[in-house]
Amino acid sequence: MTARHVVVDGSNIATEGRSLPSLQQLDEAVRAFLAERPHDICTVVVDATFEHRIDASERATYDEALAANELLTPPAGSIGRGDKFILEIADRANATVFSNDSFNDLRALHGDKAVWNLIEHRPERVARVTVDADFPPDIDTIEDYQRMLETERRMTIAHPIQSGPHR
Repeated sequence: MTARHVVVDGSNIATEGRSLPSLQQLDEAVRAFLAERPHDICTVVVDATFEHRIDASERATYDEALAANELLTPPAGSIGRGDKFILEIADRANATVFSNDSFNDLRALHGDKAVWNLIEHRPERVARVTVDADFPPDIDTIEDYQRMLETERRMTIAHPIQSGPHR
């Protein structure tokens, strides 16, 4: 069987059906998943507040799991709890996300909104680059897309592409 990489939304799974997360519940869920899919690779991510929200009796086990790289937390200064970090790992590893979260906060970010969010919150990760070329049109809406198609259609009529042998 081919191994698949799965990124587990640990905070979400640990809080399922409860008001505060349980490290024991998370551990049981991951172990049950791996028992069914022993060839898969699991990366378990919990948000930065996780250790402060679990029961005090689980904190030593949490510290051990973190030290053993059994759990990952987003780097300091990450935007939006652990969701973005989870999705970045999954994207880079071509992995599946194991969660019941719909990631509503992040689904709303696309196009210019996502870029401006990055520029605003992580300016150290942004660089200006001079490009000596025409930029493609900015298409954010269906209307923008339809305008671009109409412009392309007009350009094709005004300057038809020549077919046939080139001499």
